[in-house]
Amino acid sequence: MDMKSDASSVLAPYIIVADDDDLALVLLEDGLKGMGFQPMACRSGKEMVLQALKRAPEAILLDDKMPGLDATKTIKLVRIMEPIRAVPVLLMAESPDKDTVVRAIQMGASDCVSKDSSIHDINLRLQRAIKAPVRRLPPLYDNLHCFFHFDGHTLTLDVEGDITTDSGKNLVDAVRGLTSLMPVKVSLNLEKVASVATSGIGYLSDVKDTVQNCGGTITILRTDFSHYLTGVQRFLEKYFQIETPQAVAEKSAVDSGQGA
Repeated sequence: MDMKSDASSVLAPYIIVADDDDLALVLLEDGLKGMGFQPMACRSGKEMVLQALKRAPEAILLDDKMPGLDATKTIKLVRIMEPIRAVPVLLMAESPDKDTVVRAIQMGASDCVSKDSSIHDINLRLQRAIKAPVRRLPPLYDNLHCFFHFDGHTLTLDVEGDITTDSGKNLVDAVRGLTSLMPVKVSLNLEKVASVATSGIGYLSDVKDTVQNCGGTITILRTDFSHYLTGVQRFLEKYFQIETPQAVAEKSAVDSGQGA
């Protein structure tokens, strides 16, 4: 093993490049490698978001005209998902004028670069974006914190905060934002949810319906429901598939070929 090469790849800035044009994507990926980056190529907005949740990049290069999940919706989705909300997104547009740049910034992009730009110019833009002070974004919700992670099979939503009427509405909003990523398996982690009010049951039901109506599946990851009201415990056990962290870890090991 070339230890020097291995070390340089670890130090190279990890970025995600999303473009549905295969030739443009290959050329850009090769050029960025030559500039000292570690690029991950994606061919759709959905793939890009899931890949970013699997491993947070230092920056994202996104084609302005993507099929399916377009650039506007993709950036909007990134900006509501911890831990990637503050990742700089550079929009690649054909011959961008002042109005295009303004539109890009308004939709949540950090910068806008011409698709005709040289790899040196793109390098400079990326370096500037990566070295810029981290954006401090205000919390999306007052009473709820949601963190997302994708392991290649399951999109895990870690929830922090009691689930009441107000935070229940917030949780439904957060999950509705995921519909463009469906169908996918969603694991709702309630490990740090100390209590679920009776009024929160309806919102958990809405969360379940939202995922399933989009063709996805949903499970709840929790080892102990003893702190919840009896009615809440019964509801969760009756209407949700419950998975323990150990079961998830074992399944992940099997899926990755590490299981017995």
